[in-house]
Amino acid sequence: MNLALFPKDPNILNYLGTKDLQVFSEASPISLLSESSPPVFTYHSPSDSMVDFKHAQQFHAKLDELKVENYLHEVPFLGHVLTFLCSKESIQKSILFLKIHNQSK
Repeated sequence: MNLALFPKDPNILNYLGTKDLQVFSEASPISLLSESSPPVFTYHSPSDSMVDFKHAQQFHAKLDELKVENYLHEVPFLGHVLTFLCSKESIQKSILFLKIHNQSK
């Protein structure tokens, strides 16, 4: 996620305590990625109206660019909260992802 895309979001402004876009960028998860980042599993819904799905896509594109193992699981039809509460398939896939990447150590 790139927080700099939300310069007027009151939640982010309150959390960061500043309107400085440099701070927004530095606090953004996408800016913290590197070639030494661990494998990343994300599940997100294209129906999420709070956090646009494109942020997950951009995040995983950056992981691909850095050649970091990753998987983006799309959860259809559920919004922001229900994606995390009602997606048993996502939980099963995340556990499998972790098992696979834990064995490779």
